[in-house]
Amino acid sequence: MTNYLKTAIVYASVHHGNTKKIVEEIVSENDFLSPIHIFQNCQP
Repeated sequence: MTNYLKTAIVYASVHHGNTKKIVEEIVSENDFLSPIHIFQNCQP
């Protein structure tokens, strides 16, 4: 078993959600990435 650090992608997607869609696609293909949405609970 190989131990490695995860990489976080910090992003904000506050309007149409296009950035969120791109980040989710990238993360789904790379198990070493974790998305962090910085404005997840904010209203635009």
